[in-house]
Amino acid sequence: MSGLELRPRFKWYVDTSQDVLNRRFSQFLQNNKNGCGGQMVGNHLQMCVPREEQHYWSPQLSLEILDDGGGSVIKGHFGPRPAVWTMFMFFYMGIGFIGLIGLFWGMSQWTLKQPAWALWIVPAALLLEAVFYFIAQAGKRLAHDQMVQLQKQLVGILGQEPRKQREKE
Repeated sequence: MSGLELRPRFKWYVDTSQDVLNRRFSQFLQNNKNGCGGQMVGNHLQMCVPREEQHYWSPQLSLEILDDGGGSVIKGHFGPRPAVWTMFMFFYMGIGFIGLIGLFWGMSQWTLKQPAWALWIVPAALLLEAVFYFIAQAGKRLAHDQMVQLQKQLVGILGQEPRKQREKE
């Protein structure tokens, strides 16, 4: 979880069938005593930390359970709440769009032999993009302990240590 990716992903292989896992996850959500929220729709599960422990950067764990012959594949990724993710994507896209406008405007000024002051918008936009990226990385570091908590809870529900790759046949 320490890479450059904003939403860390994983793929685990377990020996338990998809139907059994779906039942375990449904039971977990129904009998949940520690306040960890979540919802399950079909083969998709969303888990989050208990409400009293949540803060702005609290992660959610999204899982997809796929059939894999005798076992199952669990694809998952950690990410912020949808409102936080949408806000960051809005800023990334908005700043990128402003940088693109600055590039077009500055190139137009340059080709017309006018002072191309609008080209300064491009490095400013790149700097702002970098600032938002580092803010997101800092948020991910603040959420690390809760990501580990969710991962341990997932392993507890599975009842076994998952394999990170398929066993060779």
